[in-house]
Amino acid sequence: MSDTTETNVSKTEAVETVAVEAAPVVEAEAPATEVADDATVAKADETASDDAKAEDTKEEVKTEETSNAIDPKALFPKFFSASVSDSDYEIRKAIDKEYRRQQEEIELIASENIVSRAVIEAQGSVLTNKYAEGYPGRRYYGGCEHVDVVENLAIERAKKLFGADFINVQPNSGSQANQGALMAMIKPGDTILGMSLDAGGHLTHGAKPNQSGKWFNAVQYGVKKADNLIDYDEVLAQAKEHKPKLIIAGGSAIPREIDFAKFREIADEVGAFLMVDMAHIAGLVATGQHPSP
Repeated sequence: MSDTTETNVSKTEAVETVAVEAAPVVEAEAPATEVADDATVAKADETASDDAKAEDTKEEVKTEETSNAIDPKALFPKFFSASVSDSDYEIRKAIDKEYRRQQEEIELIASENIVSRAVIEAQGSVLTNKYAEGYPGRRYYGGCEHVDVVENLAIERAKKLFGADFINVQPNSGSQANQGALMAMIKPGDTILGMSLDAGGHLTHGAKPNQSGKWFNAVQYGVKKADNLIDYDEVLAQAKEHKPKLIIAGGSAIPREIDFAKFREIADEVGAFLMVDMAHIAGLVATGQHPSP
């Protein structure tokens, strides 16, 4: 029995062995989802490759555009950083000479002043780049909010300095200020009474070469030869004769004190406006060195 059993086992193992060896080798098929995933990955790889190529193309175009773009720094390497000495020797030379002249000579024109470094810095600041037509809060251009701050400060400080209720700091010169005042109070053709140019008056007080002498009927008064003081009797006589709509007190080259109260009396007597041109003595008035109108 033992031998028979062993023989049967051997036969069985042989059959199993043959069966295993004879079985064809068949690879298992991947599930459908895995195949789909592989296709998706392949497609994604192709898309990524296309995107990379597109990005490379964009970079090439961008690089080409950049290389063709105009670089302001290349054209004007020192435009924003060069000093006057570096960019314009002739102007720098003239500035230096004027500086030496101011240091070595005495100015007797009251309207000319030696300003502080702070004033020079403010006048040479980026504010010069801004166009600000109109008044603070009512500009015709945008971007004026910081200019408004500066102008409002100037107005308030000038009002306090001169004890005035209203101030306009926009005129660039006394001539512009005079023109604005004249056009606000009288009309072309009206009569004005001002100091003659020969006596120390200003062109804008009715001198023939000036617009004021063309727009208005200008009558002029002078000074006494004995002491170069204003002849107030002549002013009164001229006012009574010509009945001016406006009388101008002040001048540009008169080194004498002006009696503004006397001018006020004369203007009231003939019913005229009184306009004071103190552009040349404003600093003296502000510091109390000359009577204020």
